Amino acid sequence: MKVTCLSLEPPYMTDQIPYGLGMEGRELYVPALSINTYKQAMGWDKFPTIKPIDSLPDNINVLSNLKITLPETMPAEYKPNVSLIHDMRGGSYLQYGSLTVNGEGTLSVSKFSTIWDPNYQYNYSGREQNYCSLLNNAHLRADNVSVEFYSRNNRWTFISFPFNVKVSEIESISDGATNWIIRRYDGNKRAAGETDATWVKMNADDVLQAGRGYIMQSSRYIDNSWQDYSGFLVNAVNDGNKNNLFASADVTVPLAEHQSEFMHNRSWNLIGNPYPCYYDTRFMDFTAPITVWNIRNNTYEAYSPVDDSYILCPGEAFFVQRPVDNSNIVFAKEGRQTNRNVRSLEVAKLAPVVSTDSRSVFNLTITDGIQTDRTRVVINQRASMEYEMEKDACKFMSSDENAPQIFTVNNGIDYAINERPMADGKANLSVRTNNTDVLYTIALDNYKDNSDCQLVLVDNLLGRRTVLTDGQDYTFSVNINQVHTNRFTLMWENDVTGIDSVDADSSGTIGNIYTLDGKKTTKTNRKGVYVQKGKKMIRK
Repeated sequence: MKVTCLSLEPPYMTDQIPYGLGMEGRELYVPALSINTYKQAMGWDKFPTIKPIDSLPDNINVLSNLKITLPETMPAEYKPNVSLIHDMRGGSYLQYGSLTVNGEGTLSVSKFSTIWDPNYQYNYSGREQNYCSLLNNAHLRADNVSVEFYSRNNRWTFISFPFNVKVSEIESISDGATNWIIRRYDGNKRAAGETDATWVKMNADDVLQAGRGYIMQSSRYIDNSWQDYSGFLVNAVNDGNKNNLFASADVTVPLAEHQSEFMHNRSWNLIGNPYPCYYDTRFMDFTAPITVWNIRNNTYEAYSPVDDSYILCPGEAFFVQRPVDNSNIVFAKEGRQTNRNVRSLEVAKLAPVVSTDSRSVFNLTITDGIQTDRTRVVINQRASMEYEMEKDACKFMSSDENAPQIFTVNNGIDYAINERPMADGKANLSVRTNNTDVLYTIALDNYKDNSDCQLVLVDNLLGRRTVLTDGQDYTFSVNINQVHTNRFTLMWENDVTGIDSVDADSSGTIGNIYTLDGKKTTKTNRKGVYVQKGKKMIRK
């Protein structure tokens, strides 16, 4: 018996054996473009013989994870419309289309469209896929290219396109009245110390440059009722950058240089993921930290390609500092993937190879129960106490005054990632809070300690000392909404005392004397071991 299926995507099988019948002698005929996909699809793979047919659809709508192979004999006159789409059921998007194109052939597309959904990323940040993805390993081009883009209203979205976009040609596609604004980042202003003037409004006649990053915010109302998202259709300018979307090789992104008197203000660039799919930043030819925007927590977060496996979304923009001796970043094609799942990789496969044996990484978070911020201290004897662009990340403060912030401070510089030697074993820790009615919690999260040290948090205001571990954090309140500069001290101690927390008296000092079980005492005339200022002392 012969079975013919004209769909490029194998229809879902409810049973691993099609029709519940035996497969002996049965033949399946499917479109040549997706014959390999049918051979690997559940149920369809039970056909002992699968043969191609020349059926070529006018419209290719991709909802699942589709892989097609272009033969060298692709007809030159064949120009379908290709759309990567999503499926909504019961008010929720259950699936986003991903297309992987392999083969030696060339496919010319009439119209190509895809969907990027930062709004759904806001709602469901833990999902593996909230964007459609294209992973091209063949030869593709298109007459028209567009992205259907959904922003979360009243939240900044960091966005980048691999093609040029004229601001006046961005179309609102949602019902009701939509207002929106786009801004670019001025690295020269940052280099000059004008940190309050770095964001510049884009006007209707301006063009968003391919590969550059921008921020966008929208609001939308229907009959005076606020809506939680806005949709836009973003069309590529018909120029030489239009087909950058179909990049199948490594992509080199140039970085601008902005000279500055201060290293931490020098050569900041806002760039974007150059591929229309997810991207593993460990594959960048770049080991310095990157800074991304967490739309859910309304705050900036710094990640290191050496220590983190951060996966960029399609079109996601992020900050980097241009290294003194490098004018670009190379995005290796091997970093492309169709979802946010982190792959297990051998070090030999990574572009940046850095020894981490002598480094201890401590990640700290602060939360008010709603929003969370993070900072990191790395103890590395090969690092400097001075700011180093290839290791450290300057703290970008959230514009949301309600978002708690945490960062270390050294020589007047606020750090999101502070890589330094042990030195005196202390670091100044600051927080920004804006609510006197809640409790804030500082915790040690996902740390890697190669030094056998314990991390102690000292509250200099209250004179409290807490050993931070996976199961022990520190909770506090504030009496005033402000930046609490150097309120805390981080201390690394090699000698574990067994005391998790110590309370000082009302004087707010840490000069009191405690027994080993944490009780304050003045009876040090007896022989024994006591604790003073976080150090053990012995009375003989």
